[in-house]
Amino acid sequence: MSLEKIIKEAVEGNPLNMKEAFKEEMEARVLAAIEAKYEAMIAEESDEDEDEDDEDQDDDDDDEDEDEDED
Repeated sequence: MSLEKIIKEAVEGNPLNMKEAFKEEMEARVLAAIEAKYEAMIAEESDEDEDEDDEDQDDDDDDEDEDEDED
């Protein structure tokens, strides 16, 4: 359902149909917002994992440099 359906039902004087159309539209919008938030959270976690991998690689490189200095 859409905003047009809600308006149509309101103009026609069908409060029960308007209520149902409103409920469906709100559910769709809330679901879309939750999905967007979830996708952003997953993308953020993925970025953090990549950053941690880069830091681990940098730490390994630093350890190798220290070993070379001792020789």
